[in-house]
Amino acid sequence: MKDYSVNGETIIILEGVFLFRREFAPYINYKVFLEISPEESKKRAAQRDNPETVNKYDAKYLPAQLKYLTEYPPAHTADIIIDNTEWEYPKPVAPGRE
Repeated sequence: MKDYSVNGETIIILEGVFLFRREFAPYINYKVFLEISPEESKKRAAQRDNPETVNKYDAKYLPAQLKYLTEYPPAHTADIIIDNTEWEYPKPVAPGRE
């Protein structure tokens, strides 16, 4: 395990799925949501993951993601939403927090 030293000027970037949950909100100052369609998500998985993992997208990951996005809509929780459909050319599409 590695120890890290942080202070009031430290910037920490967290990347992950399901980070906009209420219990994390007090610890995150600025939220960026990278938006892609479920179809694009699965297409990317097919390019990088094995078939067994890709099959889990329909059975587990995408239903969980839909439930999460319904409970924590990015427009209400993110500070900015970025269209990441073309990952080489991300585009800000909304400021978030409607």
